[in-house]
Amino acid sequence: MIRSGAIAYGFINPSHPALSRSKPMSHCLNPRCESPKNDKADKACRSCGETLMLRGHYRAVRPLGRGGFGRTYLAVDRDRLDTPCVIKQFSPRVKTRAALKKSIRLFSQEAIRLRDLGEHPQIPSLLAYFEDNGRLYLVQEFIAGPNLLQEFHRIGPFYEQHILRLLIDLLPVLDFFHD
Repeated sequence: MIRSGAIAYGFINPSHPALSRSKPMSHCLNPRCESPKNDKADKACRSCGETLMLRGHYRAVRPLGRGGFGRTYLAVDRDRLDTPCVIKQFSPRVKTRAALKKSIRLFSQEAIRLRDLGEHPQIPSLLAYFEDNGRLYLVQEFIAGPNLLQEFHRIGPFYEQHILRLLIDLLPVLDFFHD
């Protein structure tokens, strides 16, 4: 995800008001849970019994998306006054042991790259990388705003002016990557 002004270009990027729903929820992170929605006050999932707090302070609020490596959730960090964050749960859809090993290596490399990038105002910061209950997780800074697809649906096809602005926003990030 790359952010620029009010627009964040990326895949994990709901708008912040989603956190302030009328009834605060917790979402179970067990991929096999049949009924993952729970009340905010619940300590364990009502359906499968799995704990709802990762490392005692990250609480998933709702799913954001799913990709080849796993699922992504909007979450809050209780230790940081319920600051919004994003949880990436590693659960690859692979069929062989070799493919699983490669997926684990790539997911770990993503964490290392995020750590090595350090702080940059247009890249979400890595907050944590850990294993919990046999699953790997990345926790990243939450960036509010529409993603590129949402922006496309909002304004329609991008014209030269829009593409130029996008490139001007992205070039400093690419320069940062290559330094």
